[in-house]
Amino acid sequence: MDHESSSGFSLLTASRFMGIADGNILSWCPTMDLIAVSMNRMSVWVFRLTGERIYSVNTKSVIVSLVWNPSGKYFAVSGQDGLCKIYDSNSGQLINVVGTGEKIDLISWPEYNLSTNNYDLEGLFEVDTLSQLPRLSSYIDHTGADNSSAHLIAFQIDEINKSNVDKMDYLLSVQHGNSLSITFNSLFTVDNIKLPDGFTYLKHISNNDLFHQLFLVESDTKDYVGILEAEFKISDQDNLRSYFIKLLSYSCKILSIFNYIKDSLHYIVEEIRPYFQFFDRHLSNLKDSLYNEIDLTTHFPTEEESNRKIVTSFIDMLVTGLVDPQLKDYWTNQLSERGVKRLSKMGSALYETIRKVCFNRLIVALERLVVILNSIEGIVRWLEDFSIENGDDIINFGLSSKSISSCCEQIKALIEYLYRLICEINEEERLFNEFISWIKLGVIDKISKEDDLESYYESLQSSFKYSDLIEYLNNYLFSSKLFNYFEVELSSNEVILPQKTKHNVVVMYDSIESNLRSTLIGSFSSYIRSSLDLTKTYSFDVMPEITLSSIYSPESKGSSVLCLHEKPTNSLAIIKFTEGDMSFHILRRIKLTQDQSIIKTSLGQNSNLLMLVKDKDQYLLKLFNLDDLLSQDKKEIDYRELNSVKSIALQGYGEYSLTEPSHLAANQYGRQIACILDAKKRNYVVLEF
Repeated sequence: MDHESSSGFSLLTASRFMGIADGNILSWCPTMDLIAVSMNRMSVWVFRLTGERIYSVNTKSVIVSLVWNPSGKYFAVSGQDGLCKIYDSNSGQLINVVGTGEKIDLISWPEYNLSTNNYDLEGLFEVDTLSQLPRLSSYIDHTGADNSSAHLIAFQIDEINKSNVDKMDYLLSVQHGNSLSITFNSLFTVDNIKLPDGFTYLKHISNNDLFHQLFLVESDTKDYVGILEAEFKISDQDNLRSYFIKLLSYSCKILSIFNYIKDSLHYIVEEIRPYFQFFDRHLSNLKDSLYNEIDLTTHFPTEEESNRKIVTSFIDMLVTGLVDPQLKDYWTNQLSERGVKRLSKMGSALYETIRKVCFNRLIVALERLVVILNSIEGIVRWLEDFSIENGDDIINFGLSSKSISSCCEQIKALIEYLYRLICEINEEERLFNEFISWIKLGVIDKISKEDDLESYYESLQSSFKYSDLIEYLNNYLFSSKLFNYFEVELSSNEVILPQKTKHNVVVMYDSIESNLRSTLIGSFSSYIRSSLDLTKTYSFDVMPEITLSSIYSPESKGSSVLCLHEKPTNSLAIIKFTEGDMSFHILRRIKLTQDQSIIKTSLGQNSNLLMLVKDKDQYLLKLFNLDDLLSQDKKEIDYRELNSVKSIALQGYGEYSLTEPSHLAANQYGRQIACILDAKKRNYVVLEF
């Protein structure tokens, strides 16, 4: 269209959403040309510029807000259920859920550049041991499980395998106006941080400084608007902040390893169950055949008696080489060669899976956990010794080197226990294969060729070690060694009924995780809560009853810009403040006439200010230069006197015409594009400026 080219705006698309947007969420991905739109209050649809919907997610709760991870890889949706659900931007798959269930007022997702903490000679003699360890991988097939579980595990593995990462993101949320929660790398959550009362928290100002957080607040009495400063009381001397960041990173990795190990243990148990259920079904059929001529109403055998009878029947066949005639139907028709093959296949697959999961996943993850804990213990010991030598108060971030060392010993014991498990199942598998071979060749094949036993013995090429078979029948048939290491729910079984053990892999791991959560994660969380100072506030000279229109913090730290819509005076207050000196700020106020009204504004890179304005009966999208506005001599500026860099009347667009533009979303950090949505919440246009 001609008016686009002459205005300086370029029309990228004019289209119509497939559904009816609810107008709550209209948000651009910071790194990809994707726009998220809330539909039906509980769903998020993600579109390309062309209007093509690539996926949708149902949050199962009324949506409050949506924020993107700075990398654009993920987005988080907060709902009225008090939870933040984190999704993969490429697929829309749920990867994690954080939150306490308390009402969420606002969320923000900044990141901290670790390279900003450069200390003299830091890392000169540091060896990154984690990067030298085997990388964790997931060969487990999750196709039969919930897809979100597979995506969550992939996300955990990525976090565990990260090495020398230079950025850390953190998701902040304010609940009920009096509590702050911080989730680092979507994993490590520190919640219940007490916030000062008497304020409504409007927005978190993303200044990319983890140690220095700013919140735009309004007093509950509506007579005060300003900034609340939240600062971690951690000295910038002696590399303390660097150690603090390392501990945060290690804590995230530890929690990832927790989830990774729990998934692996759950997978093993789920693999064990069907094998023993199948085995039990055939042993139960054998028991029924053995008791076929016995009146069970007058003599019902105990578990021990029935097990002894089954074992005796096997040993009789083994010693005599004869098959009880009443069992021939069981061997040839009920179990049959097909059943033996399936049992053999399931057993071999189970033992192989357990070996691989224990060695490639559990042991590797536990070894990585030991290395991480040793690194943490080294930091804590150094801080303790350094403080004692200098006569200072001990600064150890709330951690105890002795407790960490104790946890390391527990983990080492579990690793040894897993190696013992691998050795024992190797022996059990050897005996199991001998048993299966005998059942196939020494029983079923013999029955099938009983009319020509001479040719049967001539073709028999295998010999059976009777001592191994008897050992399997006596010690493994009803009590696999796996039952000593894993508690498996087999209550529906009739014959294979494992006894509960107080000491197994899951119990040992649960003890380790519980200790680490209390002595490390819990103690470190308590330290973080206590180290956050929330006492500094700074006021702005703006009217009460304001509406936050937009906010922007450049990636280069140092300043932030706010746009506040002052409804009583129909004005737009523009505030630029320096974070190092909050008492200094520049304020300019754009005043509009009664015929003019601000619908939406958006701040962005290159000192851009986009304003969606209704001027009499015309809707205009205007682009202003912030530096020009803030350099004006007058503090109050008449809107009619402003010269915009670009301006366009939002009219035309054919069947996709905007009768009443009411929503504006611009990409602050990536491509300079803006989406304007009609009041009917279907037609929209995307403009590049």
